Amino acid sequence: QNLLTSQLNTLSQEQDALSQEKDVLTQQNNILTEQQNLLTSQLNTLSQEQDALTQEKNALTQTLNSFAHENESLRTQLTLAMHKNKELLNSTSWKITSPIRYVKRKISGGRS
Repeated sequence: QNLLTSQLNTLSQEQDALSQEKDVLTQQNNILTEQQNLLTSQLNTLSQEQDALTQEKNALTQTLNSFAHENESLRTQLTLAMHKNKELLNSTSWKITSPIRYVKRKISGGRS
């Protein structure tokens, strides 16, 4: 009977130790679950931020492309205007009216 009592005490002690170990593992599991939830939340936040930044990047890319197109259009217009100005300055009518413009400047005191 002493042997049975001794074995029963040993089993009881092992059961207590296992119960304590279970409690520790449960606490660790709870902590890990909280950390996982926090990390999942952070991941979702970062994913939303990434989506917002991607949308902003796309909008900025469209704006940049629009500006590049407008810039090219303005350069073309400038080239055409410079060409027309050069044609005007080299035209016979501009050369013929040069004395008239000179007299007008002298009369108006150099203005115009």
